[in-house]
Amino acid sequence: KQENKFHFFLLIFICNFDAITNILQLCNIVAFIKIIMAIIRNTIAKKTVFEIIQLNKTAMSQTEIFAKVNNICDRVTVYRILERLVKEVKIHKIVNINGVINYAPCNSCEHEQHVHHDHLHFSCTTCKKLTCISDNHIELNIPSNYQVAEVFLTVSGICPSCSKTL
Repeated sequence: KQENKFHFFLLIFICNFDAITNILQLCNIVAFIKIIMAIIRNTIAKKTVFEIIQLNKTAMSQTEIFAKVNNICDRVTVYRILERLVKEVKIHKIVNINGVINYAPCNSCEHEQHVHHDHLHFSCTTCKKLTCISDNHIELNIPSNYQVAEVFLTVSGICPSCSKTL
């Protein structure tokens, strides 16, 4: 009788083996679909963040960018996307007069320019907008025994729009 019980359970296992295999395959498909959806969401989020930066006429902080992504992704994802776009030389970082990092598109940056970022940024003390002044390049003469990692050239004052209203 003990042997019959064993055969019975073995028969049930063999009969359900296909069902178990199908469930395992389905789980793998579900995992695969989750991975694909994460990639698609990440691509959509990256595209959205980049478009937000490109369409804005002034540099934007991470907080301002996050406010415009409409819950496509969370704040940490926005930060990671911004860091990736900086590494890809699609955007650059600018520090405003309050020490907040802002981001603007690299419209005319070559990789070498991007590393040494040699144009001015204007930070308006009235409207708080941060604008690239690409036409004005500054040459820095740093002694050769210094290794420059980043340069932030920010000038503060009142922008043309705010000057008109004064």
